[in-house]
Amino acid sequence: LLSGFTARGCSIRDLFILVASGIHRHPTGPEMRRILGDTVFTEFSDRIHYHDPDDPKQLVDVGRDARGRSVRINRRAMDADRLIPIGTATYHYHAGFGGGRKSLVPGLADRTTIAFNHSLALDPEQDRLHPCAAPGILDDNPVAEDMLADARLCAPDLIINSVLTPDGHMVGLFS
Repeated sequence: LLSGFTARGCSIRDLFILVASGIHRHPTGPEMRRILGDTVFTEFSDRIHYHDPDDPKQLVDVGRDARGRSVRINRRAMDADRLIPIGTATYHYHAGFGGGRKSLVPGLADRTTIAFNHSLALDPEQDRLHPCAAPGILDDNPVAEDMLADARLCAPDLIINSVLTPDGHMVGLFS
């Protein structure tokens, strides 16, 4: 991938890492080193940026969803020449699966977009979780469907996801 960037006139110094933590806390320095590995962490140490869903200067409107709501995403991601989310596909308790579109929404979204999306895990007619907002379910899952629709407003160039065993060993890499 890096040779593809340099062939277009960009250098490795133009690349950066944007941590898509949504509304969760940012990883600490030692956690980032463990996530990225020593070589990548050292090479990119001055080019690791952390998403802030509450900083209006970091956010840009990318359009309106089917409900007419404004979707706001990290400006740095939208201004990038290439957007390549990298993560891990996992079971997710409400979204069906993590990875892919979750790197964008909720990972790089503003707090309002994230809060609305997460509210879809609740059944609108009964006092319970929506029955389709569950691990491994994508069909009729309102959380997953909303994430995908919102993420399509800021479609990446490529997504790379690993699949890990329960004890953390990589068993597959997909793009």
